[in-house]
Amino acid sequence: MDSQNLNVKSPLARLGELARSVGAGNVSRAVDAVGERRAAEAFTTRRRTPRLRALGGVFAVLATAAAAFAIFTLQLARSAVSWTVDGAPVGEGTYVSPAQKEATVRFSEGSEFAVQRGSRLRVAQAGAKTVKAVLEVGAAHVRIASHSPVGFKIEAGPFSVSPSAVARIMVEWLADELLRVSIFEGETSVYGTPSPLKLHAGQQVSANARDGTVEVGPLAAPAVFTSAVPEVRNAPAPPVSTADPSAVLAPALPGAASRRASWSDSVAVGDYGLVIRDAERRGVASVLIESPLADLVALADAARLSGRIELGKRALSAERSRFPRTSAANDAAFFLGRIADDQEHALTTALTWYETYLAEAPQGHFAAEAFGRRMVAISRQSGRAAARQTAVEYLKRFAGGPHAALARDLLSD
Repeated sequence: MDSQNLNVKSPLARLGELARSVGAGNVSRAVDAVGERRAAEAFTTRRRTPRLRALGGVFAVLATAAAAFAIFTLQLARSAVSWTVDGAPVGEGTYVSPAQKEATVRFSEGSEFAVQRGSRLRVAQAGAKTVKAVLEVGAAHVRIASHSPVGFKIEAGPFSVSPSAVARIMVEWLADELLRVSIFEGETSVYGTPSPLKLHAGQQVSANARDGTVEVGPLAAPAVFTSAVPEVRNAPAPPVSTADPSAVLAPALPGAASRRASWSDSVAVGDYGLVIRDAERRGVASVLIESPLADLVALADAARLSGRIELGKRALSAERSRFPRTSAANDAAFFLGRIADDQEHALTTALTWYETYLAEAPQGHFAAEAFGRRMVAISRQSGRAAARQTAVEYLKRFAGGPHAALARDLLSD
């Protein structure tokens, strides 16, 4: 046997002898130390033969594969956040739409969204680091778990709300134009306003998508919590306008509360019943013929959001017939499409109204939503293949829009 093979055998033989000696019984510390020294010498010798280098290459490949497997396993362990819904079924496209009572969305890391009756929320993304929900209408009480590793984002129209860990907030999207966020605990950032807002416990913000106004004020009274999700026992007072929305404002003057609220004011605070009762007292037919545009808009919103669909359709139609070529008339087309889509499940009618709105207001407040809903309606009515061109157009125009994930899914086939 040549000297090269002897050099290969000698270190391996010594390792084998050391292993056998260790397994044979008790080994003294001195013998153990000698074994350790010999093993180190065997692996650090500079006279490595080609065969040893080959074995080292195999070991390196195996080590790399083992490391890759470990990383893959770790990534699986850190998979997307899971979530369940109590109190309501999950609709197509991960929608939560409780009809009779609130539904609680529970996330696996401990956070909860209590979606109020009559609201519509979609979980658009549930990743290992980010959860994005779209509040299309209504309100949700949000509790972010302590030490949550996940960043939460709630989108409503053009606005985005990002609560901190340990935050307790209420997010409301009213009349498809008014965002209201009440902060009971922790901090929350609001984007989509003229400048980003950083709010803390005890504050409330209202932002109007239609006219761009922003109001920040204090909560009227501290919230009373009866469960993990906050429940507001006292409705917050309407906030006071300010040129500096980052400031906390003093309450309104006592005499201001005695002023009769307009229908628009009543809708803004969620008192839809007052608007409808007042319209019925005055006579709905007279209201639809004689009322100014602002009252028609408020009546349509109050009726839609309280489930009075036929009354809402009449008010929206009156907006379009009496005040054509106004932004309110354009918006009425979008809302008529939503009623046909969500309440009447009449896809053909919904598509007609969405296309009408997009033709009249291609850059309107609800263009992204109308385009996305048109895409979904085409998919449901004619199949996924028929909606792919619309999905391509949607991503060109609204790459970060609320239906972008659905558009990409349509194109994934």
